[in-house]
Amino acid sequence: MEDILKKLQGKQLTKSSIFNFLSENISSLTFPNTEVNEIIIPTPLQQPIEFRCDACMKTFVTEVSLKQHIDKSTACKSWNNHPQKDTMVKLSKGIHLVIDDLLNEAISNNGTLECKFCKCKFSNKGNHHKHYNSSAVCNNMAYDEFKKLISK
Repeated sequence: MEDILKKLQGKQLTKSSIFNFLSENISSLTFPNTEVNEIIIPTPLQQPIEFRCDACMKTFVTEVSLKQHIDKSTACKSWNNHPQKDTMVKLSKGIHLVIDDLLNEAISNNGTLECKFCKCKFSNKGNHHKHYNSSAVCNNMAYDEFKKLISK
């Protein structure tokens, strides 16, 4: 081993020079008096078991930490005690975004800032929404449209 280290003295060490040196001196790096009787193949590590909260989908390493989370979180505790939790739909986005999408579908004319019922056009979303506060006819028609979308 000392002979190998002496060969390296004074040389600039780069990845390629080390690789070349090792490939040229591989025979002197092995132990000549030893035989290889067994090849050990590493086994892949097992994936850790995760405990998931059914309410908020957070994961925990231990079951104890999951139980502590459920005890501390009022919302998760309510969800786990809910009698119809198995039949309830799990939303992929917030409820306010779902309602906003339904509302836009009910009042917009193909996604434009135009009243679906009186064809009045608006420059921004705020004015479009205010229109339904001032126009009772359009508001009632939008409400009927919204009810139809919710009942789907």
